[in-house]
Amino acid sequence: MGKLIKNKKAVFISVIVCICVLIGCVFTVPSLKAKAVEYDEVNPEMTYAVIDSDVEVVYNVQQYTPYGKYTEKNGQYTLETDAYVEWDTRDDVYIGYRQYNIGSAKTDTLTVEADLTSFTAVGNGSKYFTASAGITIRGGLEANSPAILLHIRQGAIGVLCRRSKGAGTSYTASGATPTSVTGLKIEKTGNKYVCFYRLEGLGWISFKTVVMDWNGPFLGGFALHCSDQANPVTATFSGYKAKGSGEYIPDEDIEESTSSEVALPDWEDAPIPENCLMCETFTDTKLSERDGKTPDKTIWNDFKGTIDLEENGNRRKHNMMISGGATDYVGSNKWTDYSASMDFAVTPDTDPRDDDSFTFIVRHQAIETVGHMGYYLAFTSTYNASDDSVKCYVDVRRKYRSASKTSDILGKMEIPSYFDYKTHNIRVDVIDNTVKVYYDDELLTFTVNKVETQTLTDKSVIVPSRGGIGISSSDSMDIYFDNIIVTKLTDTVGGDYDNYIGGNWDQDIPEYAEEFSSQHKLSLY
Repeated sequence: MGKLIKNKKAVFISVIVCICVLIGCVFTVPSLKAKAVEYDEVNPEMTYAVIDSDVEVVYNVQQYTPYGKYTEKNGQYTLETDAYVEWDTRDDVYIGYRQYNIGSAKTDTLTVEADLTSFTAVGNGSKYFTASAGITIRGGLEANSPAILLHIRQGAIGVLCRRSKGAGTSYTASGATPTSVTGLKIEKTGNKYVCFYRLEGLGWISFKTVVMDWNGPFLGGFALHCSDQANPVTATFSGYKAKGSGEYIPDEDIEESTSSEVALPDWEDAPIPENCLMCETFTDTKLSERDGKTPDKTIWNDFKGTIDLEENGNRRKHNMMISGGATDYVGSNKWTDYSASMDFAVTPDTDPRDDDSFTFIVRHQAIETVGHMGYYLAFTSTYNASDDSVKCYVDVRRKYRSASKTSDILGKMEIPSYFDYKTHNIRVDVIDNTVKVYYDDELLTFTVNKVETQTLTDKSVIVPSRGGIGISSSDSMDIYFDNIIVTKLTDTVGGDYDNYIGGNWDQDIPEYAEEFSSQHKLSLY
């Protein structure tokens, strides 16, 4: 009898244990991670959607509701739309897509590729200057969703990227001829996306790497738009493939918007120095020098519209234009030896992982027959994904007249990072055929042919020795700048004579030249 009772207790305890285990399983199910998924698709059936916004009114176009239509047959996808544009902080665009439930962990991957077999504009086949068609990976169907569009447009292969929801859109163009493109591909690994194109008879060419901050799920497929309601655009794709794996975890979604609110730099107007050629503080809210304070009222004579006025008189340089990489020039072709400086602050809207750049140009000359020339300081950065580190550099290059050789580097040096988003100053002194660079008032030391030097000497036959200044930025670089100051430097040997003849550096003016000019009452330069 005692033995029977003991067995009953054991059975009772076993039942309780089983119930507890079952209850534990029930209550732990919600905490399990989503199951990893894999995709391997070829020519699947797409879902189509018109993404509509009021972006057209930003460009003085009456708002309208775009249409979209499609056909699918034998692995070919033909789309047509008058959607206005994929641009700015929101889109008008027509897409055909598949949803992929993967995330942005380092092990999550997604590759989307297709051939764009035709691309025309209805009514006028040549009129699609700002129309484009290509493949896309988007973070959703909202007009301001994060998105990448690798596309073809007239004269260029391009990448549009909105890194986070509601952020601005960057644009990068390739010099390849679009008519020879046979394929487009985007490879996603984590939150980094590498864009490729394929030319006829060649393999895949890596074009642009961008970062998109979105956890998932992702929409992959086709996208196209135009910029003229009267000329809709049509495109035919074939050979669509998508392959990837990962897991999308909804409770780790990023916030609604990751676009940064940027505080305006509180810069005071710089005082006007002696021997001032230019003192641009923008305080008068005009793109010119401060009225009546400098020898010449210099205008930004090659203005591309990439300079925005901020409410406190600062200027914000960004690049959200069709032209991409536009440069704004100012100054005089008569400027010779001078020192040019500029305050700048990169904003948090510039993602260091995108490897963007900006330039500060001196001695710019516009040569009608062969283009621009001068010296330019190129500020670049490199991102190391393995340790999440960023390094910043400054290159000093010269731009040639020759079309066969566009630039040559004089020196390169690593500088303290400007991705602290604080105010920095860059200054460059050009006198005769030498260049010196200062970063935050520190004279930089370059290593040239294994020799350290603080003076970069241009030993070219043709040296840019006169000209104005310029500013440019690439891709999604977002930057404030102010207090652009140019002051005359005095050459105690040779004056400006050597600048005008382009040589005879550090030598006195020849006596025969002085005698000739005096005899004929002519200016030496």
